[in-house]
Amino acid sequence: MKLDNNSKKSNFHMEKLDHSIKFLEEELREIHNLMDNCAYNYEELAKLYAKKEELSEQLEDLLSEWINFNSEAN
Repeated sequence: MKLDNNSKKSNFHMEKLDHSIKFLEEELREIHNLMDNCAYNYEELAKLYAKKEELSEQLEDLLSEWINFNSEAN
């Protein structure tokens, strides 16, 4: 009977380990997905900053042109 009891404990322990492993694997998959999303968002953010810089330069050029045009008109 002692073997049966040890066997039951061993099976129970293995089932707990199996459950824990599956849980951790799922958590790791979720973290990996979040990391992928963050990387994508950082790429998008970098694109937005680049576009902001481009538009700021265009605005600066247009403002300079407007100031020059107004100066010539006066």
